[in-house]
Amino acid sequence: MIFGFLGPFVFFSFYSLWLSLSIAMALMGTFLPFKSRALRKETVKEADTICKILFEKKKLTAQEYAFETDQVAVHYDDLIFKGYGFIVFPVIYTLRITDLIDRPILFLVKRWMAVHHYFFDNESHKKPLRFDIFFTKFCVAVAKGTGKSLCLFL
Repeated sequence: MIFGFLGPFVFFSFYSLWLSLSIAMALMGTFLPFKSRALRKETVKEADTICKILFEKKKLTAQEYAFETDQVAVHYDDLIFKGYGFIVFPVIYTLRITDLIDRPILFLVKRWMAVHHYFFDNESHKKPLRFDIFFTKFCVAVAKGTGKSLCLFL
């Protein structure tokens, strides 16, 4: 019982250090002149993503998973996807081995999906909070900068 409460706290404490490293890499990558390439749907479907793992655990519906992989992924490029993969690697690993952080991650995914529905869905949905929109744009910028840095080192 105590680990069920402390587990997410310990995870997010260590994850904040990982995010600090990612933001430092993103700042460095911002000034690198790499060209973006289009992201293929097959790449997204083959990769481990948070939505894929939540879908496998039956926490996301097939419709929600299809929207994220088919309609949203085409709006991002490969640098953003590489950065995203690096940034969320600890989350994906932890989701794979345990259920400790499923609830908070599912909450964040639902908020993220609300922003995606607002921007990318043809049917207008309720406007998300300004903070959610700002947070989404910030995360995409960090992922792109991190992706550029990864291209420099890999």
